[in-house]
Amino acid sequence: MYKNPNNGNNVDLSSITGVKQKMKLYVTSLIDIILHVTNYSNLMQQKLNLRMVIN
Repeated sequence: MYKNPNNGNNVDLSSITGVKQKMKLYVTSLIDIILHVTNYSNLMQQKLNLRMVIN
């Protein structure tokens, strides 16, 4: 729910055409970014661990 600060009316944004699809795309993109950062972090940790074993 979005409350309009000008008139105080509540609006269900998911009922507006196209907003639900945009929300899904945003959430999907956000999850992809989080997973990419997590995978990158794990990869860097593995690389660091490998260096420690080699040295």
